[in-house]
Formats: sequence, C-alpha cells, structure tokens
Amino acid sequence: MTASVTVPAAGAHLWLRHAFGFEHSPTAAYDGGVLEYSTNGGASWTDAGPLMTEGGYTGTIAAGNGNPLQNRAAFVRQSNGYGSTRLDLSSLAGQPVRFRLRIGRTPASAITAGSSTRSASTAARAST
Repeated sequence: MTASVTVPAAGAHLWLRHAFGFEHSPTAAYDGGVLEYSTNGGASWTDAGPLMTEGGYTGTIAAGNGNPLQNRAAFVRQSNGYGSTRLDLSSLAGQPVRFRLRIGRTPASAITAGSSTRSASTAARAST
C-alpha cells in the first residue's frame, strides 16, 4: 500500500486470498513471504502474524542461507492453489495502517531457465 488507511473502531478485519510457490527442499524452506504492517507511514514495520486468526503462516524460513527473513515464521513452500488468511484488526482500531507483503529470498535463488518460478499473488478485502 502506498497510503495508510484508518482502521474502523469495531469489528475490522482483513481477508487476504493468496497463492505462492517458494524454493524449498524436503527438509527446509529457503524462501518465503511475510505480511507486515506499519502504523507510522512506513518508517517501521511489524509482523502481522499475531493478528492472523485463520490461514496463518505455513512454516519457518531456514537459517544460514543469507535470506533476510531467516528464522521467521512465513508463508513457505507451495500453496498448491489459492488459500485465505484472515486478520483481526481490532488492536489497530483508530490508527492509520498500511500493509505490505515482503518476500525474502536466498542470494542463490536467481530464477534460471528450467527452474521453478518463485512467486506470490494476492487479493485483499477489508471489511467491518
């Protein structure tokens, strides 16, 4: 989001419909994505995981591979179709908020011919 929106006083939630496919092996998730929010115009960001009430993060990004999101809970591996995540925004009521989907990759995750594509797509709806 390039502009903040003020969260309504009661009953607000964000519903996110998303699909993703990130680099992984059978034992480790190397790449992934997190949902973050800012209440100060983007000067700092907070992980939105604690706000998720349905369809939260699917794993943890492995450490030791240079990913800036290593050791964080995230959407990892593959979603195998669209899934939904719901966030309860009641703790942010009355505040100006913006959200971002942040994707972290290992330095070796360059997309090359014949490799699997690492991607994410989203659609969001906020309601009260």
